[in-house]
Amino acid sequence: MRIHLSIPRSTPLLLSLLGTLVPALEAGAQTVALTCPIAATTTYQPGATFTPQTTFNQSRVNFGPCANPTRPMESPSGTITLTGLGTTSCYSGDANVSGTFTWDDGTTSAATLVVHREAAVEIYSGIIRSGRYEGTRLSVALTLTTIDFMSCLVVPGLTTIAGSGTMFMIPMGM
Repeated sequence: MRIHLSIPRSTPLLLSLLGTLVPALEAGAQTVALTCPIAATTTYQPGATFTPQTTFNQSRVNFGPCANPTRPMESPSGTITLTGLGTTSCYSGDANVSGTFTWDDGTTSAATLVVHREAAVEIYSGIIRSGRYEGTRLSVALTLTTIDFMSCLVVPGLTTIAGSGTMFMIPMGM
């Protein structure tokens, strides 16, 4: 007995489109796990001057509620405490910092980040090494709204900056 199947001429094209569209949709859905508004304050010891010098940097970042396009009901918030040494001047700075996330549910995560500042813009990038969202990449763009360049002219120098921006948390492999 012979079975004859009739396949419409458009079927191979449809299967080909589905073969490329489905993985693209899946990848797109996971591209940004969380997008969070942030507000941050950083202190420098010793205060920054116009001459680059080694400083101890400590930041407190408040974030959230975060938006998650793949899980709309998940909107965490919390704080991040960052500490580390860097080379800082009134106009720029670079630092390698360790961070502790304290999430609104009481859990914590540990992260390592690199911070780069030029004038009134600060960029953080790094990874969550342990805890909630372990393995997630972090990218932060911060516009400094409080930076007193006149303090660079007198002792103790620029000791505090503050600003707001956005933090993106991106799953590894994206």
